Amino acid sequence: MRTAQCVSCLLTKPVVRYDDPVTEDAPALRVIAFLVASGGLAYCAACVAFASDVALADAKRVIGSLPTIEPYLKGKGSCIACGRWQATIGFVGNGAASR
Repeated sequence: MRTAQCVSCLLTKPVVRYDDPVTEDAPALRVIAFLVASGGLAYCAACVAFASDVALADAKRVIGSLPTIEPYLKGKGSCIACGRWQATIGFVGNGAASR
């Protein structure tokens, strides 16, 4: 996440970074890599799927298979990217503090 101009609405706000698509077909690795890279932040499944460049169904499957204890924190709250109140997940391992 960083503050930049949204390509959709043209407002300056927190935006999810964009990575070029990778040729590897491993949605689980992409989702986990995204969560670890943005430690301490909680995202909804839709934003995780968008930022990881995977299908929403794949993102939900991966999130559902992650443990419900540390280092992955699941709960209900406001997604840091879109602001919607939904089920969220974040990586809090390696001493990252929730924001």
